[in-house]
Amino acid sequence: MIIFAVVGLYQYIVAVEQLGDKLLAVIQGVEMNKHVFLIFTTIFFLLMGCILDAVPVMLIFFPVLLPIAEELGIDPIHFGVIVVLNLMIGLLTPPIGAILFIQTKIGNLEFDSIVRCIWPYTLTLLAVLVLITYVPILVTFLPDLIFQGG
Repeated sequence: MIIFAVVGLYQYIVAVEQLGDKLLAVIQGVEMNKHVFLIFTTIFFLLMGCILDAVPVMLIFFPVLLPIAEELGIDPIHFGVIVVLNLMIGLLTPPIGAILFIQTKIGNLEFDSIVRCIWPYTLTLLAVLVLITYVPILVTFLPDLIFQGG
């Protein structure tokens, strides 16, 4: 509850200071295209996912970055899936790796052995992340099919 209270305060400050508009102006000032924006946001969310829990990161940063992504022509569903996958990968990687600690308790294993075993899966997830980031039809095909039909 404390995290949500702090996030709520942060979101209020972001709204009052119009941080999203200021960030958009900076991005437009450096003439960043959507591919460069996706690279930076992917790196940013991977790092944030490694050190923070996914929900606060989404609550703090997603409302600021989503309008910028839409302004650059990135589909909101596509951007949301990229953010969630980034944060999920972050939860699986050290130094914090919150899910790794849960796995060590459930499996009664050492943290080192889990970290050694998880790398092939993490690399596969990173490959999927790159694929869905730069081939958006993989993410948007089904929603487009459903929403165009309705």
